[in-house]
Amino acid sequence: MPDTRTPTHAIPSVIAAVLIALACGPTWAVGISWEAVDGAGGAIDLYRNSHCTATAWMARHHGLRNSGETDQRLVATAWVYLQHCECDKPGSPTVWKVADGLGKMFGARNRTAPTIRERCRTSSNASERASFADYSAAIDAGRPVIVTFCYDSSSASGLAAAARREKSCFSAAGIGYMKYGDQLFLICRHGATTSEMGPAAQDVVDAAALGINTAGKPWGESGTSLLKWNGASKNVVLVFVGG
Repeated sequence: MPDTRTPTHAIPSVIAAVLIALACGPTWAVGISWEAVDGAGGAIDLYRNSHCTATAWMARHHGLRNSGETDQRLVATAWVYLQHCECDKPGSPTVWKVADGLGKMFGARNRTAPTIRERCRTSSNASERASFADYSAAIDAGRPVIVTFCYDSSSASGLAAAARREKSCFSAAGIGYMKYGDQLFLICRHGATTSEMGPAAQDVVDAAALGINTAGKPWGESGTSLLKWNGASKNVVLVFVGG
């Protein structure tokens, strides 16, 4: 009978290979699935603020950009329709009404607005909540979602507070999702550098560090990132368009 034992001199090499595999965290050890909306255009470079940039992206996706109109001009138009002064409050803060502003942009371009619904991840009111499953269902149906990540503790109280989009909030166009083991990520077009993302930068996923291939993938494109669904954010606001 042949001797099938591993030669003693080969044992160190076997151990080394195992240690390298453990250190690198091979992707075959983690289940990965993802989906993205077909035909989603590239990111719009961050201009004015993230809320207006994400809304302009959605407006462009729905064919609201006029012939010859630049992305920046479209963002500037969104700026007009989204901003709202809470002038009855101390300091007269400006809030950003994404769902309302997007609807007004459809009207201004003589288009009938599709159903626009605003929900959030965290609320004691069940009718205000949307889950990752709700988000992924919209993506599976080919409908991008405007996503706002909020980091102020007040946003966790529900939709009314989170949808004000105070200064810690960052918006992006959600064009897809990824399930990486038990972790849930959103594929987001935002057009920003990490340094421009404020608190949201901490929820950007380092795909390379996890062994996730970026070549030819949506999250590897300019101005696009994977962001954590359940990261450091206190709440996530989702604006569903259509459906």
